[in-house]
Amino acid sequence: MMVNICLFGILTGLSGIAMSTIDKFMINSMIDLSATGIYSVAFYFSVLILIPSKSVRNISLPFVAEFMKKKDFKGIHNIYLKSSINQLVLGFLLFIGIWANIHNVFKILPPEYEAGKYVIFFMMLAKLFELATGVANIVIATSRYYRVQTYFMIILLVLIIVSNLIFIPIYGIVGAAMASAISSFVFNFLRFIFVYRKFKMQPFNLKSGTLLIITTVSYVASFVIPVFPNFILDILIRSIFITIIFGSLIMLFRVSDEVNEGFNSIIAKLKIRK
Repeated sequence: MMVNICLFGILTGLSGIAMSTIDKFMINSMIDLSATGIYSVAFYFSVLILIPSKSVRNISLPFVAEFMKKKDFKGIHNIYLKSSINQLVLGFLLFIGIWANIHNVFKILPPEYEAGKYVIFFMMLAKLFELATGVANIVIATSRYYRVQTYFMIILLVLIIVSNLIFIPIYGIVGAAMASAISSFVFNFLRFIFVYRKFKMQPFNLKSGTLLIITTVSYVASFVIPVFPNFILDILIRSIFITIIFGSLIMLFRVSDEVNEGFNSIIAKLKIRK
């Protein structure tokens, strides 16, 4: 049993490594090395979206594994719900923060990198799809269906290769990013459906819809900020404004209990110090 789990774990890990490099390899072979360089730089902006997921998944893993061992599916569902909404709260804030400042990003980078503008958009979208499914991968990996995770990864690799072959000749490096977004959506949708079918649980509720509305309102509200000649000042003012609007609405509508509790804890500590 342990040998099988380790074997499938290694295959999954190798699939993950291949997935992160295959699009760059295909861009290099189908376009040129300079396009690969622009794509690689744009790709790193999208990685920022995944920052919330690392700590959430590290914390969730032992709890999900223990609940799975006890067949406590109510406990797993609770983690599943919280992981999705908490990851998305931070992920959406980073998404609109970066995209609202995209004009400033290309004041920092050389002019030729502006070709990667929509690469950043679609790659961030791909990462948001991943955050939306919360700890679905951990739920599958700690269950008796752990082999399925590897099969899904193989499907993802095939999707990426096929979609890149379709979209790169048409849209260039933006096509590669579109291919990643489409592949990520299908991959995560498959995991979502699998967990729902096998465990009768899903990570979305009314708060998920509220979060989408808050994200849209916060991004649209950023348009009232004029573009300042000094891009550093523009980044600071725009980012602070978005954070205040987004954070206030998240607190007001209690989208995340953990965010509200964290904020109240900080306020309480500040009062004690006074």
